[in-house]
Amino acid sequence: MAVPEKPALLGLSSGRWSALGNLFQAVTALGVLFGVFEYVQSLEAGRAEKTLNLIDRWTEEGYRADFLSLRDRFVTVERSIPEADRQAAKESAELMERMERNVAAAVLKTTEAQAEFDNVIYYFDLLGLCVEANLCSEHTAEVFFEETLQNFSNVFTPEITARRVAFPGSAEGIDILLDSFDASAG
Repeated sequence: MAVPEKPALLGLSSGRWSALGNLFQAVTALGVLFGVFEYVQSLEAGRAEKTLNLIDRWTEEGYRADFLSLRDRFVTVERSIPEADRQAAKESAELMERMERNVAAAVLKTTEAQAEFDNVIYYFDLLGLCVEANLCSEHTAEVFFEETLQNFSNVFTPEITARRVAFPGSAEGIDILLDSFDASAG
């Protein structure tokens, strides 16, 4: 005896309707995944754009000029250190630390240099907090500022530390960026 055929809806059997339903579900799931992917990409593009706007501020509002001025001051002071003192500092951690503190203090001895230092600290705080709040792209910030920030931090560690003691929360953005850059490198 033959199995009776189920009635067709719009000329399609229930098996075909089931297959079409499964196909529709798969297409819908792929559409949702694509939508989520596009949404995440648009968020990252927005963060990158915000970071690029801050990079423009770095140049246009004089933060870069302040950094370069501090760098030039550092090079001048560093060149004035006698070679014998440099060699002695390489052999003694205590002497090296003292020399680094003295160099940073000499670089920042003028009111103008202190203002430049404050401006650079402010900028990196702004960028670091933007990255921490996930409003700016960590990757873009790292590409543009990793070496600059590392150099600034290395040269001015004593002054940055003193600033943190005097003004809690100061230079927090520098720590955020350095930790972020270290985490992405490791």
